[in-house]
Amino acid sequence: HILVYTRINPETGEIAPNFRWMKSSCPWDPSLSPNRWEEINRAMYTNNMLLATAETVPRLISGIPDKVGMMEMKVCVEKTGGLMVLADTFSQSVFKESLLRVLKKLPAEVPKDGGHLQMGFAASLEVLTSREFKVAGAIGPCSSLRKMAPNVAETAIGEGGTNAWSMGGIDPAVTVAVYFEVTNAANNPLPPSKRRFIQFITQYQHASGRFRLRATTYSGAWHNDAADMGPVSRSFDQEAACVLMTRIAVQRTESDEEGTVHDVLRWVDRSL
Repeated sequence: HILVYTRINPETGEIAPNFRWMKSSCPWDPSLSPNRWEEINRAMYTNNMLLATAETVPRLISGIPDKVGMMEMKVCVEKTGGLMVLADTFSQSVFKESLLRVLKKLPAEVPKDGGHLQMGFAASLEVLTSREFKVAGAIGPCSSLRKMAPNVAETAIGEGGTNAWSMGGIDPAVTVAVYFEVTNAANNPLPPSKRRFIQFITQYQHASGRFRLRATTYSGAWHNDAADMGPVSRSFDQEAACVLMTRIAVQRTESDEEGTVHDVLRWVDRSL
């Protein structure tokens, strides 16, 4: 087959900045090829999607306070669990202490992991749930892997529309907020003995070079008695709820989904 590429639009004659059309032909048997111009559709990726695909963790350490473009690269760092340190000079204590924390190792007496860095690489998180509720999204140092599954909710919060995320680099201080949506119909109450299940599947490459998989499963009972809200109040974690609501508010403010900060404040008042 002979492949011919062109920048000229076969229909309008306009010239594109790069090769946009291709034609395949077979000299000895024209029936084996379409013999027509076909447009080349290139996939477009955002910075977050490229970092998630490459499983790269950017670490930006600069001793120049301006003209380094750190604000432009802030999203890439935040979405992959990276590190951003900005200091006037490399001799400042904030630079030295930050570098020591990044390269901190586990004590030598720790079984199997002693002497290795306290970090993981090429990490990913997948969330599985029982049928009564679905995953609405996640907020934190993560990027969507665009994995559609039956337990993905229609409502998207943060990085939604998926039940799997790429986290790039992880360490003991990394936290990700995962949000869920109860999808069980109100006219179909769950039996008192019904329990819910959540499983977090975390994969990463250890500092030793080995790949590890950790599955954490939670189980709890559903409560349907509206006349007795005691079990709900006793199991309600106010501090965790404040953190989760704060992350949503901050995410909406930064993404400008609600228009202005005042709109976000009104949304917080309505939600609480």
